[in-house]
Amino acid sequence: MKPVNKPLVIFSVFQASKEDSYNKLAHENTKRMLSDIGANYIEALGVYKGSKELSLVIDAEFEGIAAMLAFEFKQESYLYLDSDRNAYFVSDNGSGTYVNQTFAGIFKAVPDNYNGDHTQNLLTGLKYAILK
Repeated sequence: MKPVNKPLVIFSVFQASKEDSYNKLAHENTKRMLSDIGANYIEALGVYKGSKELSLVIDAEFEGIAAMLAFEFKQESYLYLDSDRNAYFVSDNGSGTYVNQTFAGIFKAVPDNYNGDHTQNLLTGLKYAILK
């Protein structure tokens, strides 16, 4: 029997237009807020469009929080992973509501030397990427 995965959301509060110190503080404040509301998270190092950024992986039951933060921190999208690990970019519909889902591919483990956009679990060191 195939194991059942929990749906997950991966998001970042990093903004390319902001200083590194601002982004790191926003990341730490977000972790504290997630802890305060009882949302478990895993820290990850993401590479998105060639730029490195700290990201957070949370259970999809807290997707509303990710959407709120995506809007607040002017993110293009966040990543939703269903239980089969189909990956969807969820983007703003133009009014601050993140509802537009675009299928991106399958979220899978990749080798350490993989250089494309990816997410690396900071606990395990494993890298994952969206593969078509």
